Amino acid sequence: MDDTQPAMGADPVQPDGPRAQQRSAGGEPGALSSVTVTRTGPGRLRAQAPGGAAVEFGTADGLLSPAELLLAALAGCMAATVEEPLSRAGEPELLELTARARHQSGADGENTLADLGLEARLRLAAGPGGEARTAERARRLLDLAHERYCTVSRTLHHGADAQLSSHIDVGGIGSAAHGEAGAP
Repeated sequence: MDDTQPAMGADPVQPDGPRAQQRSAGGEPGALSSVTVTRTGPGRLRAQAPGGAAVEFGTADGLLSPAELLLAALAGCMAATVEEPLSRAGEPELLELTARARHQSGADGENTLADLGLEARLRLAAGPGGEARTAERARRLLDLAHERYCTVSRTLHHGADAQLSSHIDVGGIGSAAHGEAGAP
């Protein structure tokens, strides 16, 4: 089997190809995803998907920050991408992914995350071929998820640019909508 192309269902620890991965970690090609974030109180925000799923986050005590939510999206996408193929080979005893990043602020005041990293911890029962073969397949699955199938990992890798548009209503009089960030 070619290391860059997973066989369709040939190995219970391999992904079933791009369509299976998109369902678990990102949606169908060409589909538009959206999440609406609404302020619910001081330092409290709620992200809600069209299907109704929601998560509370913000700057208030006890909530994930937006940067932590980005790290959760990265680790969560990887976990969602590998969970199904790993489970077909037998329920993982441990599936834990930790995403880390260093906060940095440039001289111009620009805030970013740098040195993003992922650490995966798996505990699996030995499958066909023994412990070494099971570990090799799991490592390969993680690599494929990170390099090809995890939507968040791939988006961060490619440095996607988010465009901003705004609609501002001040005192009920409204304002013109703006296109890209910084546009007059």
